[in-house]
Amino acid sequence: MEKALLDIPTLELLDKFGAGKHKPGSGSAAAFQAMIASKLLITVIGITNRPNLQKSYSSVLPTLLQYLDDIENRIFPQLSELFIKDALEFDRAIELRKLRNQEVDPVYKNQLRREALEQMKVAIAIPLEICKLSIELCEIANYVFDNAFKSARGDSHVAFSGAVAALAGSLSIIRLNLLQFGSDDFRYCEEIRLKLQELDIDYANYNLLATSKITVLQREFDAKAPFYLELNDLLDKLKLNKKPTDFEIEKGITDFQNLVWKYKDSIWKNAPKEPWEILDPQKIFKDVLCYDYVVREEFAVPDDKGNIIEIAGLINQANRLVVVSNKFSLPIQRFTGAHELAHALFHDQKVQHRDLPLDNDTYHLRPFDEKVADKGATYFLMPQKDVIKQFALRFESLNFTINEETSFNLIRRDILSLKKECKNLRELSRKLALTESYNGRRFQSLSERFNVSVQAMAIRLEQLNLVKY
Repeated sequence: MEKALLDIPTLELLDKFGAGKHKPGSGSAAAFQAMIASKLLITVIGITNRPNLQKSYSSVLPTLLQYLDDIENRIFPQLSELFIKDALEFDRAIELRKLRNQEVDPVYKNQLRREALEQMKVAIAIPLEICKLSIELCEIANYVFDNAFKSARGDSHVAFSGAVAALAGSLSIIRLNLLQFGSDDFRYCEEIRLKLQELDIDYANYNLLATSKITVLQREFDAKAPFYLELNDLLDKLKLNKKPTDFEIEKGITDFQNLVWKYKDSIWKNAPKEPWEILDPQKIFKDVLCYDYVVREEFAVPDDKGNIIEIAGLINQANRLVVVSNKFSLPIQRFTGAHELAHALFHDQKVQHRDLPLDNDTYHLRPFDEKVADKGATYFLMPQKDVIKQFALRFESLNFTINEETSFNLIRRDILSLKKECKNLRELSRKLALTESYNGRRFQSLSERFNVSVQAMAIRLEQLNLVKY
């Protein structure tokens, strides 16, 4: 009947602990705390061993899996046995006490007293075993917290603090039970006392260590708090300006990028090494603004008249959601993502906001907010300083003008040949955005370097007056 304790529903088990009886008692409760800690550690290690995380945690997985095997095949089964055993053995000690108290024959009463004390020694041995297993769990929990899946450190710390609590409770139980003994059992009590002194040291160390983990998490949050504060202040400022000028749009985007770069080590575990690595709308939405970013096929919705139209992207600020259609090329997908990012930075739409694919023929008809988002996307994907720097590295100038030297360096022919190939400023800008060599040097084209369309790159070069025709 007693072994069914672990098979009954949780609420029924808790009712038994709260029934004011000794069975199950504090020893079983301590074992149960350690059992819960065991299961939480099993959970965290199991998550860390998922296929999508194995590579990231490959250096620590062998140790974690050894701990997992130890918990599942030894520690948890032993704790389960101690949970049941404590209820049985302490019950025997209590029953012997009752018989002793009821007995009127002094000789037999003495015998029952001695039997009760011997039974109490058995009851003391059980929490001693729980102490040892709890210490093992503390050691495992410490390693798991520091090395296993970081986002499961809540479970890891509950396991750690649970194991510490099981240890502390067991120490209290043992000391309370020792009070039953007198001078005639001094040698036994002294032996237990010396063991408790060693266990006290373990408890003090692990209790301090478990508490320090809370400080670790607090420090991590505190490290991000200044970023959160500055980010929200910047967003409030940008959204307050309902009619930003081109200068204000570009400055707002630059301020945002500089803020992200400043706090890159707080945002990412493996922080980008170069500023251009943060020019990824999906990465920014997910890791900085905490949006879900979804790329999906065929993205069509009804317009105001009920007609089905294909759209390039959608942002729902209320639900922190961005959806981008992959029907278009990767550069357009990327520009769409940056366009939605500009909406998130400058605008307050709380409901779905849908964006059609870019159409140069109707650009002048686009609403003001859409033009702001387009410009914001341009400034985000092609920052002025970086574009100028990369242009100068490739074309050895901050202003490309057609002459004999530049014509030969670009196409290995004369001015007339270049002007025949590029009949106007836009064609020349597209040529420079697309070219992969100049003056005998090969390099990545500007459009590929910034991962944008040739047309978008050409327009940006003209905006920055880097090309003249």
